[in-house]
Amino acid sequence: MLAMELAALDQLSEGRAILGLGASIKLWIEEQMGIRYDKPVAALRDAVSIIRGLFAGEQLEHRGDAFTARSGIRFNLQPLRSDVPIYLGATAPRTIELADEIADGWLPFGIARRRSARPSNESAAAPGAQAAAFPTFASVLSSSRRWPTTTAPRAKRSSRFWR
Repeated sequence: MLAMELAALDQLSEGRAILGLGASIKLWIEEQMGIRYDKPVAALRDAVSIIRGLFAGEQLEHRGDAFTARSGIRFNLQPLRSDVPIYLGATAPRTIELADEIADGWLPFGIARRRSARPSNESAAAPGAQAAAFPTFASVLSSSRRWPTTTAPRAKRSSRFWR
């Protein structure tokens, strides 16, 4: 369903859709949605594999550690493009490594400034690897409506257009 919705969004946006996926948290997935949350990294890997296969036009059969797609599953529409960018929202070491391995980009949402977390780029040194193993990351910024009294005046001025 996610891949079909993404394909429709990609058509509506004339090829500008980008998918952001994350492992979420146990509270949301298991306790509030009733879905087992015992293999979050495997679920991300399987989801990306299934979505990429469907966009590539494959008649898919996927038996992963978290998800299974029956033999012959495929889109009932022609996607606008055969590959849509997939970014992983990753903060834990295993999901950051997964983003480095399978994603087109990384969303380092919620990582504290002091914490060192980044893709390894080890795959860039592998024979036959692409020039940039992990070329893109995006930042997610959030702020409250009221600025704390310790915020620099320059920061207040630079954000005036957001008010």
